[in-house]
Amino acid sequence: MYPLSGNLAVTELGCKQSVEIVVEIVNGKYDLNLPMAKAEGLPNIGGIKIEVIFGGSKRYSENGMAETKRLGTQAKAMAGIGAYQSA
Repeated sequence: MYPLSGNLAVTELGCKQSVEIVVEIVNGKYDLNLPMAKAEGLPNIGGIKIEVIFGGSKRYSENGMAETKRLGTQAKAMAGIGAYQSA
């Protein structure tokens, strides 16, 4: 959950790209000296792969709460990250 639009969107693009790179490393198999890079998927739960669903808060806490609820109920998200702005 990041402000993917508005005046913070430029900063958040970097956060979004970072998450995508981490997911690629965890889901793939790479010869890198990084945790979870050498095997595919999450090792402690049968190699399951991560699927990321991005949601936008549009800078407002009410939007962030509604989007988080939607992702949890409709998209069946199992975990969430982001939402660091003070509002």
